[in-house]
Amino acid sequence: MDKAMIEQRLNMAEHHVALGEQYVSMQRDIVAMLELRNSEMLPGAANLLRILEDMQLSHASHRDRLERELANSPTEPKTLARSAYGTARKLLAKSSRSNRAHVEARRSVF
Repeated sequence: MDKAMIEQRLNMAEHHVALGEQYVSMQRDIVAMLELRNSEMLPGAANLLRILEDMQLSHASHRDRLERELANSPTEPKTLARSAYGTARKLLAKSSRSNRAHVEARRSVF
C-alpha cells in the first residue's frame, strides 16, 4: 500500500476512534443513569457499552497498526519505482495474454 493510501486510511481510523470515544462516553453516562434508577434496561445498556468498548479497542488497534505502517513506509522514490515496476508487470502480463490468444486464434485457423 502506498504512503498516500496509508495516510488516507489513517485519517479515517483516527476519525473512527474519535467518534468511538464519544459513543463510549455517552453510553457510560446512560449506564450510570440506569444504575441510579435501578432500571430493568441496565443489562442491555451495559451489554451495548461492552460492545462499544470492544469496537473502540479494535479501531484503536487498527489506527496504531496504520501508524506503524506509515512510519515504516518507503520513501517516495522507492514507492514510485515499485509502482512503475508493478505497472510494467501488469502490462507485460496483459501483452502475453493477448499474444497467446492471438497465437491460439491463428492455430485454430490452420
